[in-house]
Amino acid sequence: SEFSGHRKAAIMFRDEAAGEVRQSRLRGNVGHGIVIHGSSRPLVEDNDFIANGSPAVVVRGQATPVIRENRFRDNEDYAVVVGGAAQPTITGNVMTGQKLPAIAIRDEAGGIVRGNHLRDNAGYGIIVCGSGQPIVEENDIRAHKLPGIAVMDQAKAVVRGNILEDNEGVSIAVNDTAQPIIEGNTLKSNKRTLGSASDGDGASEEGDLNSRRWVKRAAIAIRDQASGVVRS
Repeated sequence: SEFSGHRKAAIMFRDEAAGEVRQSRLRGNVGHGIVIHGSSRPLVEDNDFIANGSPAVVVRGQATPVIRENRFRDNEDYAVVVGGAAQPTITGNVMTGQKLPAIAIRDEAGGIVRGNHLRDNAGYGIIVCGSGQPIVEENDIRAHKLPGIAVMDQAKAVVRGNILEDNEGVSIAVNDTAQPIIEGNTLKSNKRTLGSASDGDGASEEGDLNSRRWVKRAAIAIRDQASGVVRS
């Protein structure tokens, strides 16, 4: 099926709806491709989301969808944005050329973001903000204009087993009062020189950043009042 030209959401799940969206093309919609809210729990699998003007998939409320093995390309906004207290499983998707971060997890949302391939999106690869607490694991995140993963506000994400390569900024940025657990990631080929951060010491070329000194090509930047755990 093809859904194009819609000014509002092309497909909407709400209340306690389930169902499946498979092998469809959602292209050139002004509004969202798919909106999932309430306590709905659909399966969104093997679809193409291309050049939509709003976030291609929006998940909110207490929804628990599975979003897997889709292709997101050249959307004007996020590929997937998750808010409220939603707990999606986002796995095995390919996301390229979005004009904003590929995936945003915010508010009190959690869920699992696993095994996705993100490349050449204009902003961050994945941003976790608000009080978000997802598990972000085993993703391949490359060639973004900002850090591959950003954790900010009061977020408490688990970031583990990801590959982050050739991103313009640091691989992982931790800001504000965020408290992530960062472990077992492969971080390399960062390009941008970073400026100074808050008081502290012990900055290194391929380590965390918590210093007034200039640091070049840092892999992880921890600043403001952020804390958390970084381990191999």
